[in-house]
Amino acid sequence: MEEPKDLCPCGSGKSYKDCCGGLHSGSRKAQTALELMKSRYCAYVIRDIDYIKKTTHPDFRKNYNFAQLASWSKETEWDGLEIVEKGSESTTAKRDVVSFKAYYKEGGIRKYHAERSSFKKYGGDWHFCKGSTPKA
Repeated sequence: MEEPKDLCPCGSGKSYKDCCGGLHSGSRKAQTALELMKSRYCAYVIRDIDYIKKTTHPDFRKNYNFAQLASWSKETEWDGLEIVEKGSESTTAKRDVVSFKAYYKEGGIRKYHAERSSFKKYGGDWHFCKGSTPKA
């Protein structure tokens, strides 16, 4: 894992320690689906695949090959997050949806991943359920 020394990669403008770092370490919990989504993006940036697995809803973990994800993450260099739809940003919601574009380089080629992500509270904590590719 490669923790950022300066600003958090999620784009909040805060230091990593004061932003996603607290979520990754477990010292605090995501209050909204948007906050969890941004922390998951940051986890990809620093290659914290354990956090990705931990924040994936247990009912959906079987759909992902986390070992393959860890291998792929070593081949990518993440370089930006664009929030397309913030969701409700409610701290009391039980389900929410967030849409984003995550920019990265793979094999020297700049690409992006667009996704509409579904989130659900499980055990009082936000978890990622599944993502779909938005229609063009």
